[in-house]
Amino acid sequence: MKIAIGSDHRGFSLKEELKIYIQKIGFEVKDFGASGDESCDYPDPASEVSVKVSQGHFERGILICASGCGMNIVANKYPNIRAVIANDVNIATVSRAHNDSNIITIGSKYLWTTAGVFDYLNLRTNGYEFHMDLTLGKVPYTDAKVQAVFDKWDELVKPGYFLENHAALSWQEALTPMINGEAAMYVMGNFAVAPLKEGGLNDDTLGFFQFPEITPGIPMAEEAPTDTVHIPSKAKNKTDAKRFLIFMSRADVQEEINKILGQLPINKNSGVKEGDPFLSAGLNMLNNAYAMAQFYDRDAPAQMASEGMKGFQEYMSNPDRRQKILERLEKVRQRVYK
Repeated sequence: MKIAIGSDHRGFSLKEELKIYIQKIGFEVKDFGASGDESCDYPDPASEVSVKVSQGHFERGILICASGCGMNIVANKYPNIRAVIANDVNIATVSRAHNDSNIITIGSKYLWTTAGVFDYLNLRTNGYEFHMDLTLGKVPYTDAKVQAVFDKWDELVKPGYFLENHAALSWQEALTPMINGEAAMYVMGNFAVAPLKEGGLNDDTLGFFQFPEITPGIPMAEEAPTDTVHIPSKAKNKTDAKRFLIFMSRADVQEEINKILGQLPINKNSGVKEGDPFLSAGLNMLNNAYAMAQFYDRDAPAQMASEGMKGFQEYMSNPDRRQKILERLEKVRQRVYK
């Protein structure tokens, strides 16, 4: 089978990964761009792939952008094209079986989970202070300590310890391999426990452990994104609003709120839902943490975070491009932190 594939700049990393996978399973694939992650217009590769499939030069097509929507709209304008947005396996399967789809469009916007892996590797390799200096723009991405993080990451990526199609999965979709016994570990927050249990796992088949030590003696900081409540600057009754914030932060109130939410309270004197081993373990870990980071896309400015997460995903798809990716991120750092 001959497959035509194309993407815009936001889908470039996933496209490169899919090309390798398609060749690996024995199909022929031709790339119609983008040729890199520099900004480009999605209708161009969408049109090229759609024309080739429409004219019968290729049997199938794959198009990738941030959401899959733009590519889908373009593809379906061409004769003989039956394109479907297939951001999960079930839709892709049903569309082939019942709708004879010949092009699938895919979104590649799921970047923050990759950044979480980078954060923990950096926190455990270099420590909290270095990690925060990096997100504050004080450290070059070509620094030897950043290279050391990628050395450790190489030990996981190059042997193939991550799911082959990780870049195409939302965090919810990545739960399925855990439920089916196809994956054993997940770097994820406590909010993943409930859907895992809904999928059939239980306290006997699920476990929890802290991200392990890498550099001996480095204090164990954690990732703990925190939801916050704010008083608008033009609030009419700031006095009572402040009283409400004080009320919300009380240990007993935090305890009751998070029993309902199934999350961890921000007050170290709060308890958690009785009988939940995961909440208890998480609370104990955070209460004893050296410090807490918020996740790369919260700690770094928006432009740096966007480019950094794209770079991390590209690295996981193509680890041999590591040096070029870090050099590109260094240029972004110099531009963003002026």
